[in-house]
Amino acid sequence: MLTRDQAIRQLTEPGGAFELVPHTHDDHSPIRVYASGYKTIREVLIASRAFGEREFLIYETERVTYAEHYRRVAQLACWLLEQGIQKGDRVGICMRNYPEWSITFFACQAIGAVAVTLNAWWIGKELVYGISDSGCRIAVLDDERYARLTPVRSELSGLTVLVTRDDTRSFDVAHWDDALNSHSEVDELPDVDVLPGDSASIMYTSGTTGLPKGVVIPRRAVAAGLDGLADAWGWTPDDHLVHGLPLFHVHGLVLGVLGALRVGCRLTHTGRPF
Repeated sequence: MLTRDQAIRQLTEPGGAFELVPHTHDDHSPIRVYASGYKTIREVLIASRAFGEREFLIYETERVTYAEHYRRVAQLACWLLEQGIQKGDRVGICMRNYPEWSITFFACQAIGAVAVTLNAWWIGKELVYGISDSGCRIAVLDDERYARLTPVRSELSGLTVLVTRDDTRSFDVAHWDDALNSHSEVDELPDVDVLPGDSASIMYTSGTTGLPKGVVIPRRAVAAGLDGLADAWGWTPDDHLVHGLPLFHVHGLVLGVLGALRVGCRLTHTGRPF
């Protein structure tokens, strides 16, 4: 029987299933990274296109296939670029686990923007804190979160708000359907050079000992971890995940929408208010 160290060495040595190689990013200290596998979440998204008309996201009576998810991501990515969003810019996401949550997150990954996953339980002043602390240029909200933000929105200058699930057509916000329809002919991701060492997301701690702290997560860490999770959990395209955790939480995001998209299975969102 192998010892723990022997097993790790066997898995990570040259030719091993999880071979590690040295890497230095910018001025950081050398690290070890996987020699093979996905390097960015954008790559994982592009690979998901192969699942075509297989169902991906299920929310109540709504069904979104992998092909439709990819098209909507591409359309929103183009809209974000049109708003001036560039690599490294922060885009806030705060809503229930609607299909739009996943579409917004992957649109950010497609163009190198940083997805700031804001707590859907936060009240208005907490949303103001998260948006301003992270430096969001755009916030994508559902109607409930938009209603919470509206009374205190004046505290945020220069913020573009994109609202989904809202039929009021407020004049001072952009609307989800309008944004996607403005690029309805698009079915390919914009050509943006996204690097493994770039930041993928900012997630906030619970703030139990003070204000919540934004934690930056690099793209390489998320993409590489998905390969190991897929193997460890044994998911297949025939599986159907029933998911009751909020996507703004790292467990909900990685083991939920990212894990499902990585292997091509279906994902049903349950639970409220997320």
